[in-house]
This record gives sequence, C-alpha cells and structure tokens, in this order.
Amino acid sequence: MANLRGGALRQLNASKASGAARLQFWITHLCCCAAQLVCAPSELQHEDERVELPLLAPEAATAHLADLLALHAEGLRRPLPLFPKSAWAFVQLLQKHDTEHALQQARKSFEDGFQHEGEGSNAYIARAFADVEAALGEIRRTGAARVRAAACGGSRGGRAMIRLDPCTLPLAGRCLIEASAGTGKTYTITSIVLRLLLGHAGPDGPAVPARRVQEILIVTFTKAATEELRGRIRKQLRAARKPSETGAPPPPTR
Repeated sequence: MANLRGGALRQLNASKASGAARLQFWITHLCCCAAQLVCAPSELQHEDERVELPLLAPEAATAHLADLLALHAEGLRRPLPLFPKSAWAFVQLLQKHDTEHALQQARKSFEDGFQHEGEGSNAYIARAFADVEAALGEIRRTGAARVRAAACGGSRGGRAMIRLDPCTLPLAGRCLIEASAGTGKTYTITSIVLRLLLGHAGPDGPAVPARRVQEILIVTFTKAATEELRGRIRKQLRAARKPSETGAPPPPTR
C-alpha cells in the first residue's frame, strides 16, 4: 500500500471530500487494522477536510469487514440502494442539523434540480432503481403513509396539514403534495390519473368531467422514471378494467 508508512496510513487528496472517497478509505483502514499493519490512527486529508479514523482492534476490524462482505454478497444477488453522494450529503448536514434537514439535503443531492443532475440520474442507478420507492422497502412505504398536503386554493404559508387520501383528494382547483421518498407518490399519481379518466370527484368534491389520456400531463425526472410511471399507470388501468367486467371492486396497485 503506497499510503502506508511506518505503521501509519496517510492519504492526501487534492480534491474535495466525497462519500465515495471516504468509504474507500474506510475499507482500506479496516483491512490495515485487521492485518495489524497500523499502530496509529489513519488520516485522510482532502482540500476542504481532514478525517482521522481511530485504531481498531483486529477483531473489531474483522467484524466490520465481515458485515461489508455480507453486503457485497447480497449485492451480487440484487441491486442495493447504496447512493454515496446522497448519503454523504446526509451525513455532513446531520452533524449540524436535525434528521429532517439532513434528509432534505440528501433528497436534493439525489433528485435533479435547476442546472443540477442528481445522483438518481446516474445511468446505472436509474436502470436498477427506476422506482426508488421500491428500493427503500415496503416497510418504509407503508409506515410513512402520512404526507403533507396543501389545502386547495390556500396560501403556502397558511396551508392545512391533512392526511392524504388519493381516492378523495379534490380534482378541481390546485393542490400541492409534498412527500418524502418511499411514501407512495407513484401509487397516488396512478390513483389520481384513474379518477380523472373516470370523472370520479370523490364523495364531497365538485363534479368534474371525465378526461381523456391526451388531456392529462404528468412530468417526472429521468427517462427510466417516466417508463416506470407509464407502466404503473397502465397496470392500474388494467386492474380497474377487469373488475368492471365482473362487478368486483378493483384491488389497489402499489
């Protein structure tokens, strides 16, 4: 190892700190501790940051490596939702703010923005996780059913906090829905599209005319996400069409 001298691991990088670089250095540090090649803390020096990793006992380092190897073996069987840039953004802000602020920063790093290509637009990530909500797991999706919704016609500063029900959400007027990853946004969109096509206003909503597909505009990020959303909408429409022929209620499609 070129950076190992005199029983100490020292690495200098001219670039700014990144999650991927720090992860790679962490693995190298674990290997050196497990093999008892170091006798002092390891140091990673970036242009904007200096990181010092404590010396670990060989048994502790081996245990960490075993966990990483288990993740590697799992990753050979299925794609793992490991997003270094977004995770790094989360960790950096978590040191100064609460979890909610850190999650917002990670979300900004993952999603596309103005003159900013998010980590989710990476060709490999977009192909493996066309539906990021599925990557976060079914438990988080069902457990985070509450989202923040704006009351129709209300101002952003004085919006009401309500529990979102895609089957009763008013279709007339303007509504803003804010939701974190894994809260069922795709399911909500497909349900709203189905209601628009059927002209289903809900129990208390004003009457709305049935719309044609050509009259509905849905915008999302990345081609992969667009294809995934298109497929989910078609699946929901097919599921709704079959019960209409038999008289049975349509099952929810998530």
